[in-house]
Amino acid sequence: MKSERVGGWIVKTITIILFSLGSNFVFAQTINASSEDKAYLHLNQVMDKFSNSFDLYTDANAGGNHYISSGWMGDRGDISFDTNYTINPHSGLTCICIDYSAQESQGKGWAGIYWQDPENNWGNQNGGYDLSGATELTFWARGENGGEWVDFKIGGINRQPHYNPDFPYQDAFGPISTGFVQLTHTWQRYTIPLDKDYFDIYRDQHVSYYPSGWMGDWGDISFDDQCTENPYNGRTCIKITYSAQASQGKSWAGIYWQHPQDNWGNKEGGYNLSGFERITFWAKGKKSGEKLEFKVGGITGPYGDSLQPAKTTGIIILTNTWQKYSIDLTGENLSHIIGSFCWVTNISSNPSGCTFYLDDIRYERALSPDELRRVIGGFAFVTNKDSNPGGCNFYLDDIQFDKARPESLRLLQSYEILDPLGESALANTAYTYDNALAMLAYMARGKADDWRRAKIIGNTFVYCQNHDRRYTDGR
Repeated sequence: MKSERVGGWIVKTITIILFSLGSNFVFAQTINASSEDKAYLHLNQVMDKFSNSFDLYTDANAGGNHYISSGWMGDRGDISFDTNYTINPHSGLTCICIDYSAQESQGKGWAGIYWQDPENNWGNQNGGYDLSGATELTFWARGENGGEWVDFKIGGINRQPHYNPDFPYQDAFGPISTGFVQLTHTWQRYTIPLDKDYFDIYRDQHVSYYPSGWMGDWGDISFDDQCTENPYNGRTCIKITYSAQASQGKSWAGIYWQHPQDNWGNKEGGYNLSGFERITFWAKGKKSGEKLEFKVGGITGPYGDSLQPAKTTGIIILTNTWQKYSIDLTGENLSHIIGSFCWVTNISSNPSGCTFYLDDIRYERALSPDELRRVIGGFAFVTNKDSNPGGCNFYLDDIQFDKARPESLRLLQSYEILDPLGESALANTAYTYDNALAMLAYMARGKADDWRRAKIIGNTFVYCQNHDRRYTDGR
């Protein structure tokens, strides 16, 4: 970076020289500012390149990248992962290429990766980033051919239903998930809002509880939890048919989602769902007019539900289009829930039987900014063989939280690299001379924002000196 002195430190010309090590010519660009203000505007853009958002990935080795893609899960051997893929990125020079083979290398039938801080942190290490103030995460994704099914998540490290009491740390929320989305062959933008936390019961699969509590005329029930007939969200929904034949002579039937399976209060289990404000679900009938009742809690016994009696919707008349329903749980005792969800119906309500559908059954609560102050699991993807029997190939780019960090300590990047593989050593180089010159230029003009920026650069120099990994003698 060069500066021309005219009556003091005034930036008239900013030259960014990008060169190669060896014989590969990269790029050279000179920006001739027609005015002092335009020159300072460019200087500001260079300084703010990585602070206008909180990035997980914009380009391979980009200075603003956070988190490490270290949390390989499930059939780890089925994943091929390349963060330096240069063919058709959404923006910049590179994107992430992921190839899932669906070979079940570890016998799981699914695979995924968590972006963690620090590396390999499943709650056994102190870490995570402060994301308070962020309202959403956005990312771009595309499939190789279109039609690939992938689920994307935030948070959820060491949370129920996968809590490990031996690990002292955890995310304060999540996982918050997109559910399984079907990718197209062109880049599409996806968003995960950060205003609500969820505990999923069913989202394309049973996540935490099991539909094991078949009741009444259980022989009258036909149950398909992988139905692909127009699901509300994702790839599948639940299809239930009640025949009203009174197979067991009860004239009614229903199913409880339980933990563990077949737990009627005689087993230890369940989850502490304290703090969740409601359970929500989507339902529709095949024809319209189907009458059902939905409940939470109410299982008795030595290890029964803490929520007594059960909270209910009362009898609901379904339509043939998806509708959202909820049960308010504000102020209820949810400290021990073994029966998370239930439906019941009877012959008098549906004398000819009925067919109905359920999807996206989940508990939810408002997410507070304080719960974003330490996020260990910044991003994750999961896919499986059921969704992609022949495997799949997909791409990710520009994974970012909408969290600006204008006061964060930082230096100006000296080079913009156009060959990320050949020039990776220069990707995040910030020369002392360049940044000292920029600091002096800000001080010379002396506007309020200039002094703010000069202070950031100066404080960064102090931080670097105090945290030098090679020398501790103050040089």
